[in-house]
Amino acid sequence: GAASDAPPLTIAFVGQYNAGKSTILSVLTGREDIIIDSDVCTDVVTPYDWNGVRLLDTPGVHAGYPDHDENTYAIIDRADLLVFVVSKEGFDATIGHHFRELAFGRQHARRMLLVINKDGIEPGLPETVRMDIEKVTTPLTLADFRGVFIDAKSWLEAQRADGEDRDDLLE
Repeated sequence: GAASDAPPLTIAFVGQYNAGKSTILSVLTGREDIIIDSDVCTDVVTPYDWNGVRLLDTPGVHAGYPDHDENTYAIIDRADLLVFVVSKEGFDATIGHHFRELAFGRQHARRMLLVINKDGIEPGLPETVRMDIEKVTTPLTLADFRGVFIDAKSWLEAQRADGEDRDDLLE
């Protein structure tokens, strides 16, 4: 069939509950209807279409609910790329286990991107964070997972700011 018959590239956003997955999706898509609320846990996989790519917002993992249901894993397993999001605190035991399960247990390491949503972290700290993260990613490094530090919330706030405030937030 024609190339247009091919399923869209699928990117699953996975990781920690409350680490900013929905905020990142809102930034990427420019959609304002994506619920960003620390009290609301996305408990089903929600698809968004963005520039011909399918973005999947998956339920966040949080302490007390370590087992992702098979449904979520089945969807994650079929995605072309996994964007694993953690907060600036890095991995706790639950999130670390989930990361290792996806990377090594389910052998997705080659198609994972690790995003540390740093939420206004002071400069200089990423080195400490990197060392903590690599305790979980070992034998691979942050670079192997194309690790990137971002601040999605500041970017969103910058859209409503102006002048110097906006420049600071964008930086």
